[in-house]
Amino acid sequence: MQDEKMMPEAEQYTLDSNLESVERIEHLVLDYAQRAGFCGISLEQISLAVHETAANAVFHGNQESAEKKVFLQISATDQQLRIVITDQGSGFDPSKIPDPLAPEEMFRERGRGVYLTRALMDEYVANCGPNGSEITLVKYLKQREPHSN
Repeated sequence: MQDEKMMPEAEQYTLDSNLESVERIEHLVLDYAQRAGFCGISLEQISLAVHETAANAVFHGNQESAEKKVFLQISATDQQLRIVITDQGSGFDPSKIPDPLAPEEMFRERGRGVYLTRALMDEYVANCGPNGSEITLVKYLKQREPHSN
């Protein structure tokens, strides 16, 4: 039987709409995820998904406006990590994002962030409206296999 692991307290942040905030969000989430028990490939997946989502919030949502903020909420249970990234942009319709695997989209330099994020995380939920987008990302904590000696 494993020892009961204390989950970190939920954390909330308000950040500016700039590149430094994208990096800070990624760092904050990775630090939290490690404290919650994530490691290895899961951390790499979380890192890329959070980077893409934060970049979308800053550059596409808020359009790097100094007047607009990005909001970050991080929480965990013994089974999952939940990340909520919210912007103050004009919202978007996820169903209107072109399929990056379509032949006409294959050689575009951009447009794969949402696709990658959905593939890397266990859950991706977008609540979008005229006052911004709220993206919820969930990663399940996989039970570690026992070491064989």
